[in-house]
Amino acid sequence: MQNAASPVNVIIIGARGYSGLECARILLKHPKAKLIACFATDANWSLSDYLPEPAALNIPVYGMEKLPEILKSTHTSFLATPVEISIECAQVCIDAKVNVSDLSGAFRLPKDIFEKTYGMEHKSSALLDKAVYGLVPFSAPVKASPILISNPGCYATSVLMATIPLLK
Repeated sequence: MQNAASPVNVIIIGARGYSGLECARILLKHPKAKLIACFATDANWSLSDYLPEPAALNIPVYGMEKLPEILKSTHTSFLATPVEISIECAQVCIDAKVNVSDLSGAFRLPKDIFEKTYGMEHKSSALLDKAVYGLVPFSAPVKASPILISNPGCYATSVLMATIPLLK
């Protein structure tokens, strides 16, 4: 268990795409998060190839085979992957007692609407039922552990980011 004052260890799965790189850029500067690793299908690259932050030099990039080992020292994982990969990875992370913040659409919709929209079966109904839809850090506190947060998409996020300050 980590001290509440110290940063929590976080990882990004799917770090080489646009969402993953933006997530890394934010996390590298976040005072309460310590980015300890990035994961991608191809581990032959460096985060510093894409991000100018000096801290990017120190972040290892791994292939997915290393995920179970790294999860042992991880508090929260960010999934910046396609929906079918997010469904698989979320289950692996939750089973390892690691919180999940999913940036894909894998857990945003009820099962029947998901399957109609994506044209595929949702293979993790249990997680779909437990997922909390919300924009971190503005979502309501969740007492479950580990938690799975399904972040809204880009259009919903743009509306929420403009509206939330007005509501407060």
